Amino acid sequence: MWQYTTYNLKEGPEKWDEIKEELADRIEVIWKEYAPNMKADNILSRYVHTPLDISREMISMFKGSMVQGGMIPNQMGIFRPFKSAAIPPYRTPIKNLYMCGCCTHPTGGLIAAPGYNAANAISEDLKIKKWWKPFVPEV
Repeated sequence: MWQYTTYNLKEGPEKWDEIKEELADRIEVIWKEYAPNMKADNILSRYVHTPLDISREMISMFKGSMVQGGMIPNQMGIFRPFKSAAIPPYRTPIKNLYMCGCCTHPTGGLIAAPGYNAANAISEDLKIKKWWKPFVPEV
């Protein structure tokens, strides 16, 4: 499960190192209210990863951000990750080098849309037949 939370704590972000397991325990208790079959004997493992851990390991995810980059007008939508890199989408000036992930359109998060969109660009450029059905949004 993924629980959104803040990077900045009252005591500073370093406090995450002290409290992350305690918070995970509290979240687990709440989950068990909704999933009563979630018991200690069927939880195989748990890995607690805080916004501080994320920012330590992935510098592009500033302060544990899920979106890689600023959520500011000049880095939103088609301007992700920055205006000159967004057109044509997912392509770079280096032949056959593509960008995808939270830093690209349609903004960040864990939605898989940037990877899907990059796969479409790659298949077009390399003339690879798409084996997936195109996504057509309902209007």
